[in-house]
Amino acid sequence: MYFKNAVFCVLCTAALGLGQTAPPSYLIRDVRIFDGQRVFEHRSVLLENGKISWIRGPKANTPNAQVVEGAGRTLLPGLIDAHVHIPAFGAEAVVRQSLNLGVTTQLDMSSFGPGLKNVKKLEVEDGPGLADLRTAGSPATVPGGHTPHRWEGGRSRL
Repeated sequence: MYFKNAVFCVLCTAALGLGQTAPPSYLIRDVRIFDGQRVFEHRSVLLENGKISWIRGPKANTPNAQVVEGAGRTLLPGLIDAHVHIPAFGAEAVVRQSLNLGVTTQLDMSSFGPGLKNVKKLEVEDGPGLADLRTAGSPATVPGGHTPHRWEGGRSRL
């Protein structure tokens, strides 16, 4: 899965505990929805098992769903951070924090050595509660270019 599902509630993340162990369903009632192009006023959204099941009118109801009043709030697509540098150690905490802040996808611009192994592991596992992660791997540069390292045979030299 390249990008985590369709809609992410930035305003409700902490309150709902999304990205953590969450009950199986939520009904966000009477919320404004921005889908990336259009705005829809006064809708209700049912989330089941982390995915949108349906979108209906503002008074919609369903049994066994935790109700979140969405009046005055906006649901929007997950944010993509297209230029991050994930640390070699502590990468999982960074990726978890990103999801909790509404960033559902991160594009790591360079990792190498143990850091690259950690990032690739997170990328492949695609664990719950973590933003999607992609990496460019080792940085590309010209001789004497932007990076302070010289790359030879997969090893860096100062």
